[in-house]
Order: sequence, then C-alpha cells, then structure tokens
Amino acid sequence: MKKRSAEFTEIEHETIWLTTYNVNNKRPLLVDFSDWFNFPDQPAIVVIGLQEMDMSAEALLLQEMASRSEPWEQVFAQYLNKKGKYHHVTTKQLCGILLCVYIREDCKPYCSGGTDAICPTGIMGIMGNKGGVAARLSLHESSFCFITSHFNAFQNNVERRNQDFQDIHKGLLFNLSPTSPPIGLKEHDNLYWLGDLNYRIDLEDLVVRAKIKEQKYDELYENDQLRVQRAASKVFNGWMEGPINFAPTYKYDSGCDEYDTSEKHRIPAWTDRILYKSTDSKLLSYGRHELTLSDHRPVSALFNVVIKKVIPHKKEKVLRELAKQLEDIINNGKPEPVLSTTSCHFPELIQYGKEATFTISIENVGKVGAEWEFKAKNEEMIVSKPWLSMYPMKGWIESGDKADVEFTILVDKSIF
Repeated sequence: MKKRSAEFTEIEHETIWLTTYNVNNKRPLLVDFSDWFNFPDQPAIVVIGLQEMDMSAEALLLQEMASRSEPWEQVFAQYLNKKGKYHHVTTKQLCGILLCVYIREDCKPYCSGGTDAICPTGIMGIMGNKGGVAARLSLHESSFCFITSHFNAFQNNVERRNQDFQDIHKGLLFNLSPTSPPIGLKEHDNLYWLGDLNYRIDLEDLVVRAKIKEQKYDELYENDQLRVQRAASKVFNGWMEGPINFAPTYKYDSGCDEYDTSEKHRIPAWTDRILYKSTDSKLLSYGRHELTLSDHRPVSALFNVVIKKVIPHKKEKVLRELAKQLEDIINNGKPEPVLSTTSCHFPELIQYGKEATFTISIENVGKVGAEWEFKAKNEEMIVSKPWLSMYPMKGWIESGDKADVEFTILVDKSIF
C-alpha cells in the first residue's frame, strides 16, 4: 500500500512553528512574550520546548512535576489564542525539560496518535537533569515526531554531547499498543529536534565577542562545534539545519543584553538549535527572539510541510487490486528475491562512537510480489547484536522492483 500511496493520496501544504527556550529556572511573571510568539498566519502545528524549566531537587527525583509547568502552559495558551483557535495535543515533562504540542482547531479531526516518550541521560545515565522528551502525531496520513532535549554542558564536553544524541535517538520509543512492538524515531515522515544542545564555539572569548559586534557570524560558524561534529558524521547524520544569520543565544546576564560578565566569562555560543530530517519540509525562517528573562535567547523555526490526504474511493480501488494480486500469489506462483551481495563491506574503518553504514539491495526477479522481514534465528530472542541495526526491518517488493536495506554499525558505551 505504501508503494502505491500516490495513487490514492492528494497533497496539501501547511505550516508548522517550533521554538526552544532555556528559561534558566525563571517563571513567566509579568513578561511580555509578544516578540517570541510573533509568527505569521496560523500554523497547523505549534511545538514549544523548554529547558531548565524546573531545576528543583523534587523535580530531579520525581522527573515529572506539573506545578511548575502550569504557568508556562497558561502563557502558551494566552498567546496562541491571540493567533487563533488551538487544541492542546500533549504535554510531557522530564525534570526541567518540557514539551508542549498544539494543533489548529480545524485540523483536530484529522489528528491522531498523540503519544509521548522520555529518555533521561543525566547523572548516572538515569537522572532527568539532562535528556530528551518526544511527542508524535499524525495529521491525515503524514506522521510527525518532535524531540526537545538538553545535552551536557561545558566547553570541552563535545564527545559527551555526541553520546547524548546517540542515547536519546536510540532510547526514545513510542508504545502505540500493548500488542505491537514500540516504534522509534525513524518510523516517522518528519522529524524535528529542538533544544539546548550545548555545543560551543571553539575560539577565544575576546575573538568571539569581537566577531559578534562585527556580525561576522559565518566566521564564528566555521568554529561551531555542532557544525564540525556533523561534518565529521559523528552526530545528527542526515539531519539539516537552516543558515545561522543571528547572534549566539548564550550566555547573557539575565535581564539585559550583555553577554556573560561574571568571573567565569563564558564564551558566547549557539547552544540553542533546531534541526530537522524530512523530505516533506521546507524551512521558511530560522532565528532568535529578544527576551531577556533568561541567560539564553529563544530560537524558532517556521516550516512549510507536505500533508498527505487519503482519497477513500481511490484507496478502496487499490485495496481491491492488491487483494487480487495476493490471490494470484497464493494460486499461481512464488517470489524470487536476489541479494546484491551476501556480505557487508563498510567503506570506512569502524570507529568508536561513529556510525558506519552499508546498503544492500533486494531485487524480486519473480513474477509475483514478495514480502520480506528480518527475524531472529533458531531460538534467539533478538535479530542482531546491539551494535548493529537495520532499516527498514521488513517490506514488500513488487515483481521486478528493488528495495534498499541500510545496515548501521555503532560501537559505543551502550553496548557494553
């Protein structure tokens, strides 16, 4: 059905707006948030991620405490209601990390699957002072997944931040039903990652501040840790980010526009980022907002997205045709799959903490369609070792067609 979905779907375009803000344990009292919520029109989906929303000891221990999130949710509702009618889909909290998702009222009847997940990566790998929160939903036939996270801090903790990404990417799983296995991030059409990723700029403090005054952001970006790590394929492989044409969003003196004047004199950096992985999304804007409540500045992104809508009578026609094909398979023949190779040769040396991928093709040279799936052999409970993953895990190949399967090796601390 997925291969023939174009025959029974039509395309519409909508906008979605995402924003991330490390609020530095501040409360939204007597603050004008108009500049923050100054997005155009009425996006179909609004996603808000906060970090350091609640840094109390109780929150660190209990991980979820609604009391501190309520004032923020009231602010979100207040400003969204000025834009139009919005329906609250879900709110999920992990200590100071908060994710809120809203959908425009007229889209509500076509929205389904509003589920969420958490993955702590903080102290001892289980505390929620660092980690990620995710929510997923479908609008018509298009699936969306939104992740907000807070990675480890400090200038030199680059590898730890990379590991945070790997742990959260693996650890966020959605339980859709008691009878089916959980699904991961890859099982979505559109992925968006927003948060305080804490990557810094590897230049001296005075150099960074001088270039900010001169608005030489491209020279700063060349030394941005996240850019360097992505270029080395160590993190966010296949993800995209818009051009950064704005000043670093951290670290300010709270309540003013001055970068850190404390004795620590932290180097300004683009710690707050939004990345995406989607062939159906077009970035319309990416920038920061001038709020002085925190030592960070909020960042937001506006996307135009493709929404796939099913045409019922055309879908029914395709179903009948596939049912006939299935009957022919049972009565008239069998598939003949052929692998492009029976061994995997990875082009790069396998390195600790760095993904390596290899792709093989399965071609169906038979006269009927073929269903394939990876299964555990003999009495083993798992399909592969923890350092190896395959995507997709199963599929359908029409007669004469091919399917690509990507094998990924990642050796890191999680496998030991």
